[in-house]
Amino acid sequence: MSSIFWESNLYLFHTYALQNLQVIVKSLKNQSNEAKRNINDKFVLAALSIPLNNKLSNFERLSFNYLPGSMNDFDHENPVARHELLTTAKMLNVDGYPSRSSVIHYINIENIHNNTSEHVSKLFDLIEQEESPFVISKKGKEALEALCTESPELAKYKPFIAKTLSVRILQKCKNFYRNMKMSKLQSTLRFYDSITEIEKLLYECNREGLVHTTINYHSFNGEASMTFNAEAQVAENLFTFGNQLRQVFQSVVEATTHGKTQRQRIFMKVKEKLDEEVSEMQKQREEMLAMQQQRAERLAKEKQDQALEKQREAARKQRDLED
Repeated sequence: MSSIFWESNLYLFHTYALQNLQVIVKSLKNQSNEAKRNINDKFVLAALSIPLNNKLSNFERLSFNYLPGSMNDFDHENPVARHELLTTAKMLNVDGYPSRSSVIHYINIENIHNNTSEHVSKLFDLIEQEESPFVISKKGKEALEALCTESPELAKYKPFIAKTLSVRILQKCKNFYRNMKMSKLQSTLRFYDSITEIEKLLYECNREGLVHTTINYHSFNGEASMTFNAEAQVAENLFTFGNQLRQVFQSVVEATTHGKTQRQRIFMKVKEKLDEEVSEMQKQREEMLAMQQQRAERLAKEKQDQALEKQREAARKQRDLED
């Protein structure tokens, strides 16, 4: 199923399918640590490949129109979209609404990223924790190249991880710069070989609201430069703050749901054990009653045989006296 979602460019659901597989593999006692680490690698890389805008990649292929400007995780006002989303989520046993933040939160609380290979763990930390764009640029490139060299089967995630790292670099650069020369930006975004590719990335980031920038091709020294949009940044900060509040609320809900699910699972295990013990006690009681019944029947038969024997003995004595 994860392969079907991958080929359909539905990377969020591809990740949830791998999450289900990861849970199954983790529960199997006959699986080696290497096998568990391999599925953890795929699951974490798939999660990091989900677009940072939290929208369902290529979801427009379903039976409704995808509206990037009005959707957060999906369009709440579109009943068809909601139905399609929740139906697919239910099929994958997803608790709540599927989103990139939910997957990353699950990875964190289950500590899955620390049970992966070295390079996958490093990439996760760089994307989700690191604040320095210079560290992300240098170590991200090294970790990604090393990962693809050592594990060629994971190379399909490379362009997605490279893009995510690049967006993270841009997001962190705005905390250090107001203006950047395009040559400086190109040296920082090591995953792109040309200015044209970087321009496409900047356009997409502006369109999706990930980073707001403008490019000036007529600077005084003749070299193009990029400027982070201050006005848009204020709005973005407010949006980020609101989104953080939403994520905190979602985390509380998920933690509560997760705890409730755990309690239900524990309760069912205890109930199953109690049912087994009650069944065993009932069986022993029935066996004891059966034994008591058999003993009573045996004693009654013995008394009856003794009474008959006495009657026969009395009859013999009576015949002897008459003779």
